[in-house]
Amino acid sequence: MNALVMRDGAANYLVSEANGMYRSRHEADVIGNATLILAPGTVLGQVITGAATSALKSGGNTGNATSSAVTVTSSAEVGIYAVRFLTATTFSVALPSGALLPNGATAVAYAQGGVVFTLTVGGTPMVAGDGFNITVTKAPGDFARHLLGATDGTQTVAGILYEEVPPGVTVPRTITRRDCEVNGDHLIYSAGASAEQIATANAALLALGIIVR
Repeated sequence: MNALVMRDGAANYLVSEANGMYRSRHEADVIGNATLILAPGTVLGQVITGAATSALKSGGNTGNATSSAVTVTSSAEVGIYAVRFLTATTFSVALPSGALLPNGATAVAYAQGGVVFTLTVGGTPMVAGDGFNITVTKAPGDFARHLLGATDGTQTVAGILYEEVPPGVTVPRTITRRDCEVNGDHLIYSAGASAEQIATANAALLALGIIVR
């Protein structure tokens, strides 16, 4: 093992890496915080869910129901979810693959097939065939600061930031992902993490082959 004991600058958290060093490292885009610098030693998660947008179906609708913003989970399919009204207050949902999900109702949060949204009845009732198309895009696979309680994948520990990321940008950076030892005193965990949550994060790092000293 190559000892890389450092205290300042990039990789100040590293104690040792695998022989050849680059086996321990990974190159990927890292999403910066909106206002804060991400320092070396920041524990990272990876964005594994895509984004989703909802729009009126092609040709428009008779009624004027509205859709909330759509959130997605890692089980969401990439493509278009077809949401079609069966009555003024009930609707069907088809996956991009064509398979039908359970029916939903207006004013009730719908959470099936990796998407979550709510439809609200407008002043003009919807009729059978009216609906929305929800488009889910592929997850970027970018890394970002580990965030407890997130749902986009960053709630899962995926590595450690090797070098600084300025605020408000997404930039290519080196990430420590496996086969190394690190100094826990130099790690930056999810904001507000408790001692128990830090221990859980360290266990997740260990599962990646990263030993926290």
